[in-house]
Amino acid sequence: MRISGRLGFVGRLVGPCLLLFGVTIDPAGAQTTPQHADAMLSTPAQVMASDHFMKFFASHGFSKSLYDLGVVWDVSRQAQCPHGQHQVKPLGVSEVLAPLSFPEGAKAPVGVFVFGFSMRRCDREITYKAIFAASQERPMQLQPWLPGDSSINFQLYRDAMPMLVALATGSAAPKDCKELIIQDTGKFEVVARNMPAMGGATGELRRERWWLRQCGMVSAVDFETYPNPNIPGLSFTLKPVKDAPQPPLR
Repeated sequence: MRISGRLGFVGRLVGPCLLLFGVTIDPAGAQTTPQHADAMLSTPAQVMASDHFMKFFASHGFSKSLYDLGVVWDVSRQAQCPHGQHQVKPLGVSEVLAPLSFPEGAKAPVGVFVFGFSMRRCDREITYKAIFAASQERPMQLQPWLPGDSSINFQLYRDAMPMLVALATGSAAPKDCKELIIQDTGKFEVVARNMPAMGGATGELRRERWWLRQCGMVSAVDFETYPNPNIPGLSFTLKPVKDAPQPPLR
């Protein structure tokens, strides 16, 4: 069985905390008119070049938020470290989901973005991607998104999640199981090149493996992306992988 498609979706949270269908992003609500600070920033490069944002990312408060989220995330993935030190390394912004600003006098920026960080403990290390959301009316929220090495962007992730849940529903997990957690994701591999894309361009067929945990059972799905010659952007295919080895705990 495999599922393919391209579907817009904003949904709900399944399982304890880690299968995020979609953050309700209200760009209008997240935007403000900055006063004598950075103008609206819409790309990761602009954000990472901003002194205001770099000072915020280097602050103790933001680092502590990443640390706390990583510890909770480890517990949900059953990857907690019972002893030793935990080291958090900020990796930076990979996507801007709603334009960002840093109003004068504010303690945190306003907007929505994806921020990656590495978590090292017990001689194991993993990359986590979290979603930061804040407005002038609402305090900063940092929510878990994807663990591991996936290169999938947020929009493609939201499109694929209902289909991923459909595959999980038909798996061997107990029917009354309400848990569905993304345990880990692997790096993509290029399966084919020169795939026809819109406007006469070409692209690549890429595949990355995702592991899902449901009530103690771990299954694998191959997430393939490829250009579509008829519409902008990428399409995707999800393929269950039988008898796939489990990823090493990290």
